[in-house]
Amino acid sequence: MITVVRWAIRKVGARALLILLLLLSSLALCSQVIHSLIHTLDSSLLLRMVIAGSLLTWWLARSKLHTQVALPLAALCGLSILAIEVGQLGDELLLSAREIVRLGIQQSNTHYLALPEYQPLGDALSTLAEGIVTLAVRVVDWIRLIAAQSTTYDPVAATIIWCLVLWVISCWAAWAIRRLGSALLGFLPALFLLLAITAYAGESDLTLFIWPMFAMLILMIVVGHTTREAEWAAAGVDYSEDIRFDIALVAAPISAMLVGIAWLAPTISLEKIAEAVQQAFSEPVRQVQPVSGSLGLVRRPAATAALPVQRAPGLPRSHLIGAGPELSQEPVMDISTGDLPPMPPYAGPAAQRPHQYYWRSSVYDHYSGGGWSSSAYNVSEYSGGSSIYTNTVAAQRLVRQLVQMKADKGGLIHNAGLLQAADGNFRVAWRSDGDLFSAFFDTGTDQYRVDSYISTASVDELRNVGGAYPEWVKKRYLQLPDDVPQRVYNLARDLAATAPTYYDRAEAIQTYLRAYSYTLDLPLPPQDRDIADYFLFDLKRGYCDYFATAMVVLARAAGLPARLVIGYATGTYDSMNARYVVTEMDAHSWPEIYFKEYGWIEFEPTSGLAIIDRPDTSQHSTNEFQTLAPLTPRYELLDRVSMLLPQIVFAVLSCLLPAAIIVDLYVISRMSPRSAITRLYGRLVKAAGQMAITTVPGLTAYELQDLLLQLITAWEENTSHTRAAGAVTADIDNLMSLYVRCQFGQYHPDNRDRWISWRTWLHAYLVLTMIWLWQKTLFIRRVARQNTARRLASNR
Repeated sequence: MITVVRWAIRKVGARALLILLLLLSSLALCSQVIHSLIHTLDSSLLLRMVIAGSLLTWWLARSKLHTQVALPLAALCGLSILAIEVGQLGDELLLSAREIVRLGIQQSNTHYLALPEYQPLGDALSTLAEGIVTLAVRVVDWIRLIAAQSTTYDPVAATIIWCLVLWVISCWAAWAIRRLGSALLGFLPALFLLLAITAYAGESDLTLFIWPMFAMLILMIVVGHTTREAEWAAAGVDYSEDIRFDIALVAAPISAMLVGIAWLAPTISLEKIAEAVQQAFSEPVRQVQPVSGSLGLVRRPAATAALPVQRAPGLPRSHLIGAGPELSQEPVMDISTGDLPPMPPYAGPAAQRPHQYYWRSSVYDHYSGGGWSSSAYNVSEYSGGSSIYTNTVAAQRLVRQLVQMKADKGGLIHNAGLLQAADGNFRVAWRSDGDLFSAFFDTGTDQYRVDSYISTASVDELRNVGGAYPEWVKKRYLQLPDDVPQRVYNLARDLAATAPTYYDRAEAIQTYLRAYSYTLDLPLPPQDRDIADYFLFDLKRGYCDYFATAMVVLARAAGLPARLVIGYATGTYDSMNARYVVTEMDAHSWPEIYFKEYGWIEFEPTSGLAIIDRPDTSQHSTNEFQTLAPLTPRYELLDRVSMLLPQIVFAVLSCLLPAAIIVDLYVISRMSPRSAITRLYGRLVKAAGQMAITTVPGLTAYELQDLLLQLITAWEENTSHTRAAGAVTADIDNLMSLYVRCQFGQYHPDNRDRWISWRTWLHAYLVLTMIWLWQKTLFIRRVARQNTARRLASNR
């Protein structure tokens, strides 16, 4: 290191090296001030631009090149660096240079007889030109939107503009100091830029501003004295070199005073000055707001009490990442759309492929870095059949869905696309401007019909979308926390740099994420890490929550409004019944990106699911919709009967069984105790005959008991019903013992014995019925195995 410093001093000169280091320090501090006010910019990129611009122009200023040649050369180098750094065109530039060198070698080689190959150079230059044109078009479109008084933040265009501004400022400062010998003239653009952005942003921390000013002031003193010494030497004026020490003694207290002001400035109230400036320049500020917003420069509001993040009480699960996926084979719902008729499972090539639907339940807009929540909302009530939207966007089709719920979801409505109406009274949680959070019925229901619109926009139509976004979309769906790491913004900018359209930028992000691995075996994410950053750069694998979150964050960082939707994926299509069978395993999260004129369009970054298939060209008419009529009653008579049939059967059995027990108890109570015990023993013999126990004449009660106990033991060993088997064994033993004593002994039963024997028989009969059902199941399985074996034998 010491050797390098000595070489630099010997090559450049001690004073020139000091001036160059002060220049780089001051400009680097300026770039960090800009980054602190616009955190979406890459601080390392800004730093590289000012260092490269300063060093290049310093070298050009030392050369004998004319100003009209040196400055355009510096501008060309700056554009080339931008193409490499922002446009990610380094490979294309390198390939083009390599092909030019190759052609030059071929042309200079007199022994090379074959004709030069120009095609590789043409392809390389075409690819490079396409990337450069894409960057230029993005900047031009961005400027055009600003001219139309529309705030549209494009991170690529904004980065290019800021880098160009810093490049020009750095080049001019180095040129003015080295060739013109004026530090004040060189730093005027930088000073004006710092004053403008700090005044607009309302930054009260003056330490950000004072340190680059401190470095500039020191540099002005050094450059000024160096220029004066050069003038004195040219004029032959004799001066003492001790004057440098005197100037240092003056500069040190001034510098210390400025540092003290920087530390004391936060304690000084500037509210009155700020109010006066805002009143004086309120109209110019409103006029410049589209420009500043497009550049990523946002005015910092006065400190107020933060509004609490609102969640939906009583609505769906709070979708916080880190709880892990909820996966099981439990059925959730069956959905019929009527798109396709019922058909056999193997209908052949003529069968149409079912549509890939997403059954949404809730839409989240606020990203906190560790999960998702909803902003504040209001709940509105709607009657069955009423439409909740008055207007529809272009390229949509109406889908009517019959939803049969298999699990309790608290009345939450699941539907595809944009909810339009439901067949029962329901409520909708609105954020604002037709921005739906979730919808649900007043009371839980097992079956309902909903109408919703799904997008049919083609790839070509989405690629042709341009222009500014509505204000409510930009305000809510470009939000990101301030602590999102810079490398997330850098990745988003790099992925979308050369994508010419909004749709291509979304596709580029989706393609990048689908290269990550899909897995459910994950550790819990660190609590102090941004979940998107953790997934993108450390984990690099995950399930749908991670993929969807990463795409929404990258899309917002790339200037695309995006949101996260939770619900269920398509599920399994049952062609026999023309319905989608959805289970808990189909629980899913996916991103949606807003396209002007077409609304919210879903994307599928999760590598474990199929990519969404969109038509390449338009295949629909946007004027095919009629006014939506009120929905038909929720249940037709057949539907009502079929749905209520299990409840009806259960109700009938619930009434008949107690009635039969009461009647039987009445009949037994009218008999004598001995006759009642004999009747109950006869029932036990009949039950044994139904279970394939041979009851030959002369079979004693204890022999019958042994046969029943063998059957009960076999049932216990195969079903593990130890407790029930023990209870029924005791009941049979008690009933048999009482019967033998009454028939063959001198025991005279009373009413209490009659009641105990009937209760014992009832309990034993219920367990024996379970054993009988178990026998029937074994028989059916045995017959099925025999039929299968017979069929396999015939196939051989």
